[in-house]
Amino acid sequence: MIRHNQKYLDTIYKFYPKNIYPGNKEYLDSPEYAALLDLQELCLTDSERFDTLRKNIAKERNVNVMERNINFAHIAQFYLPEKIGYSKLETCTIIVSGMAKVFSVYLRSEITRITTLEGIRSKEEFDLINSITEHIIRIYPEYESFDMDFYNTRVPGVMANLRYNDYATYYECLLTHHIY
Repeated sequence: MIRHNQKYLDTIYKFYPKNIYPGNKEYLDSPEYAALLDLQELCLTDSERFDTLRKNIAKERNVNVMERNINFAHIAQFYLPEKIGYSKLETCTIIVSGMAKVFSVYLRSEITRITTLEGIRSKEEFDLINSITEHIIRIYPEYESFDMDFYNTRVPGVMANLRYNDYATYYECLLTHHIY
């Protein structure tokens, strides 16, 4: 039986129309899409806390924390000074959603594409993710870590735009805006 998170669903349905393929005219004319565009505009103008987060992490870790994207979420990434863990992970990605009060931190190998989204495999990975999480919670105390139990769970009625005849996941809707 598939479980759903009602709080996440309520938020998602404010910004994504149900049972309409992304990109078509009906989708682009929907009130949900208009709300998503408004949210994106708000996030573009509200980056002060995220900038502080990036600076704090950069200073503590002596790394360049690059802003990757702002849509309805603030996304940044930095390269680790040394590869860590069994999978030789080399980047850390930080996502703070403007849609829901959730965030995500994950590590990734650029070569193998392995990430910690599927699971943390070493103490080094665990410690780094916890350290970054502590930074986020200090600056965004009202936020919580995205519930990874819903990472691959499909959102009923919200169509993916790059996967034929499939639904988007909670993670895609709330954190990445790339509804594959």
